[in-house]
Amino acid sequence: MVGEHSELCDADGFEPCPSGEFARLAQRLRARRNRRTLLCSLGAAAACTGAGALLWHWLSAVNTSDPAIAGIRCSQVRARAAAYVRGELAAEEQRQFALHLAECERCRRFVRAMGERT
Repeated sequence: MVGEHSELCDADGFEPCPSGEFARLAQRLRARRNRRTLLCSLGAAAACTGAGALLWHWLSAVNTSDPAIAGIRCSQVRARAAAYVRGELAAEEQRQFALHLAECERCRRFVRAMGERT
């Protein structure tokens, strides 16, 4: 039996591969490569999704439709416009309104229309 084994080995002690061994090894390597590609793709997709969610959150937090001009927001001007037109605001608030209206065309039109209605 030892003689049979030694006949199958070459001078360096290597044995020939069984039939289909290279095909099996190649299949294992392809499966590993596919698994690695899938994991890398999922990681990249997760990173992009996370970055997109952060960007969306950041952009939704920056509200450009309600800017603060002269320390008062457009939404506050609209909420208190009737009191401004009637002259019911305190002096400091009246001053803030006047500064805001001097710079904000949209609020100026709104307050002008409010004054015409009253």
